[in-house]
Amino acid sequence: MASSGKRLIDLRKGYPKSRNLPHTRLAEACRLSAARLDAASEEAFPLQYSSGLGTARFNERLAEFLRREYKSAVFADGLLTTNGVSHGLELISSALTQPGDVVIMEEPSYFLAHKIFLDHGLRVFGAAIDEHGLDTDALAARFASGELASLQPKLLYLVPSHGNPSGATLPLRRRQHLVKLAEKHGFTVLCDDVYHLLDWSSSAKPLPRLLEFDSAFQGRASASAGGAQDVPKMDEDASYTIPQDAASDGKARSAFKEGHIVSIGSFTKILAPGLRLGWIEASGDLLSRIAKRGYIQSGGSVAPFASEIVSELLESGGQSEVLAQLRTDYSASQRAMCTALRAHPDCFSFEEPAGGFFIWCRLPEGVTTTGLLPIAERHGVVFLPGPMSAPGAPKERFESHLRLCFAYEEADAICEGVERLAAAVAEAQLELRPQKRVKT
Repeated sequence: MASSGKRLIDLRKGYPKSRNLPHTRLAEACRLSAARLDAASEEAFPLQYSSGLGTARFNERLAEFLRREYKSAVFADGLLTTNGVSHGLELISSALTQPGDVVIMEEPSYFLAHKIFLDHGLRVFGAAIDEHGLDTDALAARFASGELASLQPKLLYLVPSHGNPSGATLPLRRRQHLVKLAEKHGFTVLCDDVYHLLDWSSSAKPLPRLLEFDSAFQGRASASAGGAQDVPKMDEDASYTIPQDAASDGKARSAFKEGHIVSIGSFTKILAPGLRLGWIEASGDLLSRIAKRGYIQSGGSVAPFASEIVSELLESGGQSEVLAQLRTDYSASQRAMCTALRAHPDCFSFEEPAGGFFIWCRLPEGVTTTGLLPIAERHGVVFLPGPMSAPGAPKERFESHLRLCFAYEEADAICEGVERLAAAVAEAQLELRPQKRVKT
């Protein structure tokens, strides 16, 4: 509750609206799953340890769904089930890096990914973005100068479509350029594609994911319409054998002809965050290294029960219907927020997104988010301060920016929240003005 007694309007949380959570659809999926359980057979509903990649039914249904939505090749054996994007980053960091390795993050970016990398002892370096996302020319220049080449980065993390917090979408040329840089300099690009399908741009076909430009993925796609990929079969016996390529000194790994792009997806934003269900998509060699982690070999794939329930929605078309409804709802909320922000050109400047959850706003000169936030709270609205999205950067670099989420609140609350925020900005500007001295 705001100090004024008004309900606090939350433009900070990157959450879906509660009414958009598909309780009824998931209840029906549970009933259909229960009917399969009643059959009391592993063929109908598996309860045994599963492959490290995921249950066959789920991966096949997921691949079919993604092929339709991405309008590109997706292979069932090129998917590995996770508990969501954060879990995917955790698995990838443990499989592809060692403490002390370098990871590059676009700056600003998803701030909680930064913490995951720090938890693994990685050194995080920022890379500049503009209104079109990661500046790949600037990145290439830093490699050419030797600044980044000397660091030998292992990973680069970005949100290429409808970024968090920027809302920016990486153009086609930059996508192709980044893949070439990764292949030239030997780092792996982690694409957080969680907002890729939340797109309402005018284009009939969404931009290709970076994975589609990966040489290893293209080789698979051109050679096969869906044949098996060289990934480990994580059966029970695999846990009791020593993989031939698991040399501890890493020499065997260096002989791999690997892909350089990993696409990380999740049902968090397109279905329900409480499911804790997502996927990693990559070439077979990269998936092999991830799937051979002891964590997965010991217990098999994660969330097999939840994935069987979600497979019902994938098969019935319910997930596609939910996604279409979300696009309609969130696009309306985004337009409402942009209209409200444009009514205060002296307070906010921004680029209008065409998808995702967020708008990245710049404040008037002299107004900082540190000073603005307590004023905004008194007015009954909260936002995410810019420095939160760049924890490794000097605080002053993004003090004039803030992130607003249009997915959580209803349109009328969004408009009221922007009005309150504009009033807070005006108050902050007033406090900046020099006070006139009264003559006595």
